[in-house]
Amino acid sequence: MQQAVELGELVPIRCIRVKTNVDLSTVRINGIKYYAQDLESKLFVPERNKLLAETYLNYVKDKKTVVFCASVRHANQISTLFKQLGINCEAVSGSMKSAERSRILDLYENGDIQVLCACDLLNEGWDSPKTEVLFMARPTLSKTLYVQQLGRGMRKCAGKDYLMVFDFIDNAGLFNMPYSLHRMFNLKEYRAGEYVVASQKQFELDRDLIARGEKPSVYLDFPVNVADYELIDLFNWQDEVKGMISQLEFVRMVDVQTETIERYLREGKIAPDLEVPFGDKRSFKYFKEATVESYAKQFGWELINPANMKDKFIRWLSATKLLAA
Repeated sequence: MQQAVELGELVPIRCIRVKTNVDLSTVRINGIKYYAQDLESKLFVPERNKLLAETYLNYVKDKKTVVFCASVRHANQISTLFKQLGINCEAVSGSMKSAERSRILDLYENGDIQVLCACDLLNEGWDSPKTEVLFMARPTLSKTLYVQQLGRGMRKCAGKDYLMVFDFIDNAGLFNMPYSLHRMFNLKEYRAGEYVVASQKQFELDRDLIARGEKPSVYLDFPVNVADYELIDLFNWQDEVKGMISQLEFVRMVDVQTETIERYLREGKIAPDLEVPFGDKRSFKYFKEATVESYAKQFGWELINPANMKDKFIRWLSATKLLAA
Protein backbone atom coordinates (compact mmCIF):
# COMPACT_ATOMS: atom_id res chain seq x y z
CA MET A 1 0.00 0.00 0.00
CA GLN A 2 2.80 2.41 0.93
CA GLN A 3 4.67 1.58 -2.27
CA ALA A 4 1.53 2.06 -4.38
CA VAL A 5 1.06 5.54 -2.89
CA GLU A 6 4.75 6.35 -3.46
CA LEU A 7 4.34 5.35 -7.12
CA GLY A 8 1.19 7.45 -7.48
CA GLU A 9 -1.03 4.43 -8.15
CA LEU A 10 -3.21 5.08 -5.07
CA VAL A 11 -4.13 8.29 -3.26
CA PRO A 12 -2.48 9.12 0.08
CA ILE A 13 -4.41 8.80 3.36
CA ARG A 14 -5.14 11.40 6.00
CA CYS A 15 -6.75 10.62 9.35
CA ILE A 16 -9.00 12.15 11.98
CA ARG A 17 -9.58 10.18 15.19
CA VAL A 18 -13.01 10.56 16.82
CA LYS A 19 -13.30 9.28 20.38
CA THR A 20 -16.56 7.72 21.53
CA ASN A 21 -17.81 6.97 25.03
CA VAL A 22 -18.42 3.29 24.22
CA ASP A 23 -16.56 0.81 26.43
CA LEU A 24 -15.34 -2.36 24.67
CA SER A 25 -13.12 -3.53 27.52
CA THR A 26 -15.54 -6.30 28.52
CA VAL A 27 -16.21 -7.52 24.97
CA ARG A 28 -14.94 -11.09 24.74
CA ILE A 29 -12.59 -12.22 21.98
CA ASN A 30 -11.67 -15.60 20.57
CA GLY A 31 -8.20 -14.54 19.54
CA ILE A 32 -8.89 -13.10 16.08
CA LYS A 33 -12.34 -11.55 16.40
CA TYR A 34 -14.84 -10.15 18.84
CA TYR A 35 -17.84 -12.17 19.94
CA ALA A 36 -20.53 -10.69 17.69
CA GLN A 37 -23.24 -10.66 20.38
CA ASP A 38 -20.99 -8.83 22.87
CA LEU A 39 -19.91 -6.30 20.25
CA GLU A 40 -23.43 -5.55 19.05
CA SER A 41 -24.66 -4.98 22.60
CA LYS A 42 -22.02 -2.26 22.98
CA LEU A 43 -22.34 -0.61 19.58
CA PHE A 44 -26.12 -0.49 19.28
CA VAL A 45 -26.44 2.71 21.29
CA PRO A 46 -28.09 5.90 19.99
CA GLU A 47 -25.24 8.10 21.24
CA ARG A 48 -22.59 6.40 19.10
CA ASN A 49 -24.81 6.42 15.99
CA LYS A 50 -25.56 10.09 16.61
CA LEU A 51 -21.82 10.81 16.81
CA LEU A 52 -21.34 9.22 13.36
CA ALA A 53 -24.06 11.42 11.89
CA GLU A 54 -22.78 14.59 13.57
CA THR A 55 -19.25 13.88 12.34
CA TYR A 56 -20.52 13.58 8.78
CA LEU A 57 -22.54 16.81 8.98
CA ASN A 58 -19.78 18.79 10.72
CA TYR A 59 -16.79 17.55 8.73
CA VAL A 60 -17.65 16.01 5.38
CA LYS A 61 -21.19 16.96 4.41
CA ASP A 62 -21.93 16.17 0.73
CA LYS A 63 -18.73 14.13 0.30
CA LYS A 64 -18.98 10.55 -0.95
CA THR A 65 -18.58 8.46 2.19
CA VAL A 66 -18.60 4.76 3.08
CA VAL A 67 -19.45 3.85 6.68
CA PHE A 68 -18.17 0.39 7.66
CA CYS A 69 -20.51 -1.11 10.23
CA ALA A 70 -20.39 -4.09 12.59
CA SER A 71 -23.38 -5.95 11.13
CA VAL A 72 -26.26 -5.64 8.68
CA ARG A 73 -28.52 -4.52 11.52
CA HIS A 74 -25.95 -1.90 12.56
CA ALA A 75 -25.72 -0.62 8.95
CA ASN A 76 -29.52 -0.32 8.74
CA GLN A 77 -29.67 1.57 12.03
CA ILE A 78 -27.08 4.13 10.95
CA SER A 79 -28.61 4.50 7.50
CA THR A 80 -32.03 5.20 9.02
CA LEU A 81 -30.59 7.88 11.30
CA PHE A 82 -28.72 9.55 8.43
CA LYS A 83 -31.91 9.66 6.37
CA GLN A 84 -33.81 11.23 9.26
CA LEU A 85 -31.20 14.02 9.27
CA GLY A 86 -31.67 14.65 5.55
CA ILE A 87 -28.54 12.81 4.39
CA ASN A 88 -29.02 10.83 1.19
CA CYS A 89 -27.87 7.46 2.50
CA GLU A 90 -28.49 3.76 1.86
CA ALA A 91 -27.44 0.52 3.51
CA VAL A 92 -26.19 -2.37 1.38
CA SER A 93 -25.75 -6.00 2.35
CA GLY A 94 -25.34 -9.47 0.92
CA SER A 95 -28.91 -10.27 1.89
CA MET A 96 -30.27 -7.80 -0.68
CA LYS A 97 -31.36 -8.88 -4.13
CA SER A 98 -28.54 -8.46 -6.61
CA ALA A 99 -30.45 -6.02 -8.82
CA GLU A 100 -31.33 -3.74 -5.88
CA ARG A 101 -27.77 -3.80 -4.59
CA SER A 102 -26.39 -2.93 -8.04
CA ARG A 103 -28.90 -0.09 -8.36
CA ILE A 104 -27.82 1.44 -5.02
CA LEU A 105 -24.11 1.08 -5.78
CA ASP A 106 -24.60 2.74 -9.17
CA LEU A 107 -26.55 5.62 -7.59
CA TYR A 108 -23.78 6.06 -5.06
CA GLU A 109 -21.04 6.15 -7.70
CA ASN A 110 -22.90 8.08 -10.37
CA GLY A 111 -26.03 9.50 -8.73
CA ASP A 112 -27.16 11.43 -5.68
CA ILE A 113 -26.60 8.87 -2.90
CA GLN A 114 -23.86 10.39 -0.77
CA VAL A 115 -23.33 7.77 1.95
CA LEU A 116 -23.20 3.97 1.92
CA CYS A 117 -23.50 1.97 5.13
CA ALA A 118 -22.08 -1.51 4.73
CA CYS A 119 -20.82 -4.52 6.67
CA ASP A 120 -18.76 -7.23 4.95
CA LEU A 121 -20.23 -6.73 1.50
CA LEU A 122 -17.83 -4.03 0.31
CA ASN A 123 -14.66 -5.31 1.99
CA GLU A 124 -13.25 -6.69 -1.25
CA GLY A 125 -14.10 -6.92 -4.93
CA TRP A 126 -15.55 -3.39 -5.03
CA ASP A 127 -13.76 -0.09 -5.46
CA SER A 128 -15.18 3.39 -5.64
CA PRO A 129 -12.88 6.03 -7.18
CA LYS A 130 -15.29 8.80 -6.14
CA THR A 131 -15.22 7.84 -2.44
CA GLU A 132 -13.38 10.57 -0.56
CA VAL A 133 -14.13 9.50 3.03
CA LEU A 134 -14.22 6.29 5.04
CA PHE A 135 -15.81 5.97 8.48
CA MET A 136 -14.16 3.08 10.34
CA ALA A 137 -17.12 2.52 12.65
CA ARG A 138 -16.60 -1.24 12.96
CA PRO A 139 -14.09 -2.26 15.63
CA THR A 140 -12.01 -5.16 14.36
CA LEU A 141 -9.06 -7.23 15.55
CA SER A 142 -8.29 -8.32 11.99
CA LYS A 143 -5.52 -6.46 10.19
CA THR A 144 -6.63 -8.10 6.95
CA LEU A 145 -10.19 -6.83 7.31
CA TYR A 146 -9.03 -3.32 8.17
CA VAL A 147 -6.72 -3.20 5.13
CA GLN A 148 -9.50 -4.50 2.86
CA GLN A 149 -11.82 -1.75 4.05
CA LEU A 150 -9.10 0.86 3.65
CA GLY A 151 -8.46 -0.17 0.07
CA ARG A 152 -12.06 0.51 -0.97
CA GLY A 153 -11.47 4.26 -1.02
CA MET A 154 -7.90 4.56 -2.28
CA ARG A 155 -8.60 4.52 -6.01
CA LYS A 156 -7.60 7.70 -7.83
CA CYS A 157 -10.19 10.08 -9.25
CA ALA A 158 -10.10 13.54 -10.81
CA GLY A 159 -10.13 16.19 -8.07
CA LYS A 160 -9.41 13.66 -5.31
CA ASP A 161 -6.14 14.56 -3.59
CA TYR A 162 -6.36 12.12 -0.69
CA LEU A 163 -8.63 9.74 1.20
CA MET A 164 -9.81 11.00 4.59
CA VAL A 165 -10.29 8.23 7.15
CA PHE A 166 -12.25 8.81 10.33
CA ASP A 167 -11.21 6.28 12.96
CA PHE A 168 -13.91 5.96 15.63
CA ILE A 169 -11.96 5.12 18.76
CA ASP A 170 -13.87 3.23 21.45
CA ASN A 171 -12.46 2.52 24.90
CA ALA A 172 -10.96 -0.96 24.94
CA GLY A 173 -8.87 -3.20 27.14
CA LEU A 174 -5.18 -3.95 26.74
CA PHE A 175 -5.78 -7.21 24.90
CA ASN A 176 -8.89 -6.39 22.85
CA MET A 177 -7.80 -3.09 21.33
CA PRO A 178 -9.13 -2.83 17.75
CA TYR A 179 -7.07 -1.76 14.78
CA SER A 180 -6.86 1.86 13.72
CA LEU A 181 -4.70 3.57 11.10
CA HIS A 182 -2.05 4.47 13.67
CA ARG A 183 -1.94 0.96 15.12
CA MET A 184 -1.88 -0.46 11.60
CA PHE A 185 1.15 1.56 10.56
CA ASN A 186 2.77 1.65 14.02
CA LEU A 187 2.59 5.45 14.31
CA LYS A 188 2.76 6.68 17.89
CA GLU A 189 2.19 10.38 17.18
CA TYR A 190 -1.19 11.69 16.00
CA ARG A 191 -2.05 15.12 14.69
CA ALA A 192 -5.57 15.67 13.42
CA GLY A 193 -5.85 15.58 9.64
CA GLU A 194 -2.21 14.77 8.91
CA TYR A 195 -0.99 12.20 6.43
CA VAL A 196 -0.70 8.61 7.64
CA VAL A 197 0.25 7.11 4.28
CA ALA A 198 1.84 9.40 1.69
CA SER A 199 4.94 9.87 -0.43
CA GLN A 200 8.00 11.36 1.21
CA LYS A 201 7.50 14.52 -0.81
CA GLN A 202 3.91 14.91 0.43
CA PHE A 203 4.98 14.41 4.05
CA GLU A 204 7.73 17.00 3.69
CA LEU A 205 5.46 19.55 1.99
CA ASP A 206 3.00 19.45 4.92
CA ARG A 207 5.80 19.74 7.48
CA ASP A 208 7.40 22.65 5.67
CA LEU A 209 4.10 24.55 5.53
CA ILE A 210 3.48 24.04 9.26
CA ALA A 211 7.07 25.00 10.10
CA ARG A 212 6.54 28.31 8.23
CA GLY A 213 3.35 28.95 10.17
CA GLU A 214 1.12 28.17 7.20
CA LYS A 215 -1.72 25.66 7.06
CA PRO A 216 -1.93 22.74 4.64
CA SER A 217 -5.16 22.84 2.65
CA VAL A 218 -6.67 20.04 4.75
CA TYR A 219 -6.97 22.43 7.68
CA LEU A 220 -9.03 24.77 5.52
CA ASP A 221 -11.34 21.98 4.38
CA PHE A 222 -11.89 20.41 7.81
CA PRO A 223 -12.62 22.11 11.16
CA VAL A 224 -9.59 20.65 12.94
CA ASN A 225 -6.92 22.34 14.98
CA VAL A 226 -3.41 22.14 13.53
CA ALA A 227 -2.07 22.09 17.11
CA ASP A 228 -4.01 18.93 18.10
CA TYR A 229 -1.54 16.28 19.24
CA GLU A 230 -1.82 12.90 20.93
CA LEU A 231 0.43 9.95 21.75
CA ILE A 232 -1.09 6.60 20.76
CA ASP A 233 -0.68 3.47 22.87
CA LEU A 234 0.57 0.95 20.32
CA PHE A 235 0.66 -2.08 22.63
CA ASN A 236 -0.17 -5.13 20.53
CA TRP A 237 -0.07 -8.48 22.28
CA GLN A 238 0.53 -10.33 18.99
CA ASP A 239 3.75 -8.36 18.59
CA GLU A 240 4.63 -8.73 22.26
CA VAL A 241 4.53 -12.54 22.21
CA LYS A 242 6.84 -12.85 19.21
CA GLY A 243 9.94 -14.62 20.47
CA MET A 244 8.20 -15.68 23.69
CA ILE A 245 7.42 -19.28 24.66
CA SER A 246 3.86 -20.54 24.92
CA GLN A 247 2.71 -22.86 27.69
CA LEU A 248 2.72 -25.75 25.21
CA GLU A 249 6.29 -24.98 24.19
CA PHE A 250 7.24 -24.65 27.88
CA VAL A 251 6.13 -28.26 28.43
CA ARG A 252 8.19 -29.41 25.48
CA MET A 253 11.29 -27.64 26.78
CA VAL A 254 11.43 -29.29 30.20
CA ASP A 255 11.55 -32.92 31.30
CA VAL A 256 8.27 -32.75 33.23
CA GLN A 257 4.63 -33.69 32.66
CA THR A 258 1.99 -31.29 31.31
CA GLU A 259 -0.12 -31.83 34.44
CA THR A 260 2.75 -30.64 36.64
CA ILE A 261 3.08 -27.36 34.75
CA GLU A 262 -0.69 -26.79 34.91
CA ARG A 263 -0.75 -27.53 38.66
CA TYR A 264 2.18 -25.20 39.35
CA LEU A 265 0.40 -22.45 37.41
CA ARG A 266 -2.82 -22.97 39.43
CA GLU A 267 -0.87 -22.93 42.69
CA GLY A 268 1.05 -19.82 41.72
CA LYS A 269 4.44 -21.55 41.89
CA ILE A 270 5.15 -20.38 38.35
CA ALA A 271 3.74 -17.31 36.63
CA PRO A 272 3.71 -16.30 32.97
CA ASP A 273 5.39 -13.12 31.76
CA LEU A 274 2.29 -12.35 29.66
CA GLU A 275 -1.22 -13.77 29.97
CA VAL A 276 -3.72 -13.10 27.20
CA PRO A 277 -7.42 -13.67 28.05
CA PHE A 278 -9.60 -15.52 25.54
CA GLY A 279 -13.30 -15.73 26.31
CA ASP A 280 -14.62 -15.91 29.87
CA LYS A 281 -12.33 -18.47 31.50
CA ARG A 282 -9.54 -19.31 29.06
CA SER A 283 -6.22 -17.58 28.64
CA PHE A 284 -2.98 -18.15 26.76
CA LYS A 285 0.22 -17.92 28.80
CA TYR A 286 3.60 -16.86 27.47
CA PHE A 287 7.07 -16.98 29.01
CA LYS A 288 10.44 -15.46 28.24
CA GLU A 289 13.19 -17.98 27.59
CA ALA A 290 15.09 -16.76 30.65
CA THR A 291 11.95 -17.35 32.75
CA VAL A 292 11.70 -20.98 31.62
CA GLU A 293 15.38 -21.53 32.34
CA SER A 294 14.97 -19.98 35.80
CA TYR A 295 12.03 -22.23 36.72
CA ALA A 296 13.86 -25.29 35.39
CA LYS A 297 16.80 -24.50 37.66
CA GLN A 298 14.54 -23.72 40.63
CA PHE A 299 12.57 -26.99 40.42
CA GLY A 300 15.35 -29.23 39.15
CA TRP A 301 13.81 -29.80 35.72
CA GLU A 302 16.19 -30.81 32.95
CA LEU A 303 15.93 -28.64 29.87
CA ILE A 304 15.35 -30.51 26.62
CA ASN A 305 17.45 -29.30 23.71
CA PRO A 306 18.65 -30.68 20.36
CA ALA A 307 21.81 -32.01 22.02
CA ASN A 308 20.05 -34.30 24.50
CA MET A 309 16.75 -34.92 22.72
CA LYS A 310 17.95 -38.03 20.86
CA ASP A 311 19.37 -39.67 23.99
CA LYS A 312 16.17 -39.00 25.91
CA PHE A 313 14.09 -40.54 23.14
CA ILE A 314 16.30 -43.66 23.02
CA ARG A 315 16.05 -44.05 26.81
CA TRP A 316 12.29 -43.64 26.67
CA LEU A 317 12.04 -46.16 23.83
CA SER A 318 14.18 -48.68 25.73
CA ALA A 319 12.07 -48.27 28.87
CA THR A 320 8.91 -48.75 26.84
CA LYS A 321 10.24 -52.01 25.32
CA LEU A 322 11.27 -53.33 28.74
CA LEU A 323 7.81 -52.58 30.14
CA ALA A 324 6.21 -54.27 27.15
CA ALA A 325 8.41 -57.36 27.64
